[in-house]
Amino acid sequence: AAMGGLLCETEATEGLNNFMTSVWTKATEKKSATELSRSIENIGASISAFSGRNSVGLTASFLSSNLDEGFKLFSEILTSPAFSPEEVEKVRPEILAQIKAQDEQLSGRVLRLLAGNLYPGGHPYSLRQLGTAESIGKMRPEDLKKLYQELVRPEDIIIAVAGDVEPSKVKESLDEILADWPVKGQAEVVKAPPAPPAIAKPIKVTEELNRAQTHIAVGFQAPGLGDPDGPAVDVLAAYLSGMSGPLFRELRDQQSRAYTVQCGFNPGLGIGSFSFYIATDPSKVEAALKGFEEIIKRTREQNISQEELDGAKRYI
Repeated sequence: AAMGGLLCETEATEGLNNFMTSVWTKATEKKSATELSRSIENIGASISAFSGRNSVGLTASFLSSNLDEGFKLFSEILTSPAFSPEEVEKVRPEILAQIKAQDEQLSGRVLRLLAGNLYPGGHPYSLRQLGTAESIGKMRPEDLKKLYQELVRPEDIIIAVAGDVEPSKVKESLDEILADWPVKGQAEVVKAPPAPPAIAKPIKVTEELNRAQTHIAVGFQAPGLGDPDGPAVDVLAAYLSGMSGPLFRELRDQQSRAYTVQCGFNPGLGIGSFSFYIATDPSKVEAALKGFEEIIKRTREQNISQEELDGAKRYI
């Protein structure tokens, strides 16, 4: 894994990291897509790439009996992806279809609308990981390869290995396989962007679907990764949104104020967010919001029972 993802994107490059990682494992400079796919299948391996809010990377799994062959394939994909125009144009329509499907999901739309309000001022966490039809349509193979070269450097990555292996032998093997991967010098490390303007009050956004459903999201700015309050907020989210938590139990099961209800803590680099989401009948919007407020107020003013606290910890 390496630092990257949304952190190093702007409106003009929205979705670039996801596009790059979607093409990364398709072919290498030595193997065509067909040859690479056959090589992976021959050892029963699985190799894929990912892009998130703060990072990009590769994951691979294979039998420990195929360790050497697996490492060689993994290192080839890691160090010499092709980013050929042919593979880029195969992936582009797939991402555009994902964006279209995402646009049709009101739950995703309302949460993206919330993110735009919680991270104002052009903060990268307000952007879409998939990008937009406009931004994806403008990206070219050289854009993907340039981003890869900027982020995936031997001096800036972390490799983690778990399984039926000897750590010292794994290190020796990786050192040997990656010995020819050139170090490029001092890198421009991806850093946390400036903090967005502070928001003192909760943000509420809504989306309606033919007036048959109303989707509501309420959110707050919250601690970021590494903040000492983070674990407590994590436990709080698990308590509130679990199947036995008050949001689901009261608003959905007992009071029928919602089709779906949940909350989540999403820490980021420097800052995070805490959000509530509910899908309900348009006639029950006020009742649903009132239910949210009652549960939040009660949680603020009363202690969570030891049994509920232990349940949230076990879930995490």
